[in-house]
Amino acid sequence: MLNRIVTKLLHAAFVLLATNIISFSIFSFAGSPVDAILGETATAEERAELAEDLGFNDPVHVRFANYAKAVQGDFGRSLRSNEDIGDLITTRFPATMELVIVATILTLIFGIPLGLFSGMKRRKPLAKAVLLGSLYGISMPNFLLGLLLIFLFSVQLGWLPAFGRPGTVDFWGWETSFLTIKG
Repeated sequence: MLNRIVTKLLHAAFVLLATNIISFSIFSFAGSPVDAILGETATAEERAELAEDLGFNDPVHVRFANYAKAVQGDFGRSLRSNEDIGDLITTRFPATMELVIVATILTLIFGIPLGLFSGMKRRKPLAKAVLLGSLYGISMPNFLLGLLLIFLFSVQLGWLPAFGRPGTVDFWGWETSFLTIKG
């Protein structure tokens, strides 16, 4: 039994290492973010200086070691705001969890009953409309569906904000918008 556990752990370590190497290779050889950061108007000296600052001129094994620090929780610094990425994740985690909770509740309230209805009453026009709507929702790319929903609920109807979290309150160290009318 212990032999099997050790074997599984070694396999998992190998898979994690292989995944890390593959993703590092894809990100390394897909192109340099220097062009995206500086834009087209940057000089060659500015590009070379930023590439040096970001460590793109280091040997491959040094760049991989820096890349692998993410496994330890060291995600580095943001290229936009120069803030620690771990801190950025921590500050945005409550909003992400609120989205997860609301999506789960909406799925339980609407998705399961509508799915049961359309499965039990397959021949009814309303069941066909539910099926058609769910197929459209699944088939459409998430980024496009998100933009369309923002356009509908923010721009056209004015029910929700287009971005941000209005009306947040501090609840035992958790900044939430659940407990406000605007939220």
